[in-house]
Amino acid sequence: MLNIGYISLVYHWASVTPGRRYGRILGFITGLLNFYAWIFVVSSIAYVFAEVTVQMWALFHPDYTPELWHIFVSVVLINVLCCGLVIFGNALQPMMQKLGILVVVGGGLTTVIVLAAMPKKHASSRSVW
Repeated sequence: MLNIGYISLVYHWASVTPGRRYGRILGFITGLLNFYAWIFVVSSIAYVFAEVTVQMWALFHPDYTPELWHIFVSVVLINVLCCGLVIFGNALQPMMQKLGILVVVGGGLTTVIVLAAMPKKHASSRSVW
């Protein structure tokens, strides 16, 4: 969950540290940069997810050739879907966070177990430590 206190802390210190003369303008610039950082992060995550979904479709359909507009349409659909989820499915978000942490922890443990169990020959303790 987003901690609002941490975000406002950045603006606070950017406004207080330089003093009265430059504090307001530096706090404003910090807020503006933080706003654009959030916008760019969200759009890059949507783009990566769209690229992955288009490439997964191409992987299972050998006669398909992806084009740039396919990725654009996928980005728009992902953004609309996420926006709809935030607007209409707000009550589902705690459950989705629990499911997400279960998938992340379960996937990490599965990866460690598989990587430890699969090799025929393991490195010696001396070379590892």
